[in-house]
Amino acid sequence: ASNAQEEQMDSYTFHFSQQYTFDYGQDTPTSIFELEGTIRRQLVNDQPRVHVEEKILSGGVTSTMQGYYEQGVFYATYNGVQFYEPMDETTFFASVLAHPTFIQLEDSAFSSKQQDSWTLTAQEAKSLFTQTFDTYGLSQYDQYQVESGVLTQTQTPQAISQHWTFQASVVEQAIPVKVTCVINNDWAKINQTTVEIDEQTREAFATYPAYQDIDTSSLPGDVVDDSEGANAVETFQKRLVSRLGYTKQEDGTYKTTFNTNESYTVDFAHHQFIYARMSSVYVYNWVGDTGGFTSVCSYNFANAQASEGCDSSVVEMIKQVKADLAMELYYCGLSLEDLQAVS
Repeated sequence: ASNAQEEQMDSYTFHFSQQYTFDYGQDTPTSIFELEGTIRRQLVNDQPRVHVEEKILSGGVTSTMQGYYEQGVFYATYNGVQFYEPMDETTFFASVLAHPTFIQLEDSAFSSKQQDSWTLTAQEAKSLFTQTFDTYGLSQYDQYQVESGVLTQTQTPQAISQHWTFQASVVEQAIPVKVTCVINNDWAKINQTTVEIDEQTREAFATYPAYQDIDTSSLPGDVVDDSEGANAVETFQKRLVSRLGYTKQEDGTYKTTFNTNESYTVDFAHHQFIYARMSSVYVYNWVGDTGGFTSVCSYNFANAQASEGCDSSVVEMIKQVKADLAMELYYCGLSLEDLQAVS
């Protein structure tokens, strides 16, 4: 038996949201990752036509995505940048971090039920969260556990709601972290939703570049002067402020702080990109192509060699910091290779 009657949903309006709350301890602020969005889907000649709008808040930065999926192509506008990318519908939903498939579980997946609320068994809670809802990648952290999962569900002929709450925990640099993840999936206008694309929008699709051909110099900057500098370093310094909201410090570094206890710092004098969270400090040096964690761990990207003080989670975080620098450069119309060439 399943916990709800299966619905055939050829068309629907799907509102989805996720919120991760990270609790590092009584005296430390929590860190939050949030996303919310709306998907409208309709079958047209047995092919899905989908419209999506969503907003993601992560690391103190808000990103927006909107676009249409039709005939195996996603036409997207991400933070003002337009592109198209061929993909199947499953990949499309994964790319926008949405899970619009109604989840049905056997009665054995639940340890108890109270009215419209079901408590998952510990095994099922970890399995479902890990395989379906782990958007943030908690399973990659040390001592990852999912302690509990609760489903609250309501259903009418034209609307279904599935709300999930998971309690998890990880250990980061010997600090135990409690994580609460709340997922809200709501379907409405089942088999009554239509998705129209007007001619002007279709004409605009024809001007979108392929994802791999995006002109990064066209990325939006909201300042008086967003022009290129004399070289990649000067361009990066200008656009860190103009596009990404960094502040130049008295010591010449550029810094942005978010969630009150996390920050990125670009130290051009020492060719370092620094990520700090509480007392944990991770550094990537773009000239040496090396990374480190305080004095405990050093990592060489050229030969993938780590010092004895590195555990796997530290190495993964160092790799992430390098990737974060590459993304900051991307939003400034640059690449890591551009920065390395003039440093």
